[in-house]
Amino acid sequence: MNTTMPKSSASINIDAGMLGQIQEEAGRANKTLSDYLESLLYRLGYRPYNKETIQACREAREEPSAGVVDTSSMEAFVSSILGEEREEDEAH
Repeated sequence: MNTTMPKSSASINIDAGMLGQIQEEAGRANKTLSDYLESLLYRLGYRPYNKETIQACREAREEPSAGVVDTSSMEAFVSSILGEEREEDEAH
């Protein structure tokens, strides 16, 4: 694991049998319980956001709603998504 990342401490309640199994697996992998759990979480899909992604998420939350998507039919759906683009294309 990347040791330059800041670490936080956490306390969780976990089934005793599950904990025992995870501890055994960590031992077989020659890892501490903490390192083993961290590697499991990364394998499950945790991906830290980079600065660009964080900024894009902030901007998306602050933007006004993009509008309403009409799902009553396929034609209405496509039109509601591409409507502004089609109107602009027709104007040119």
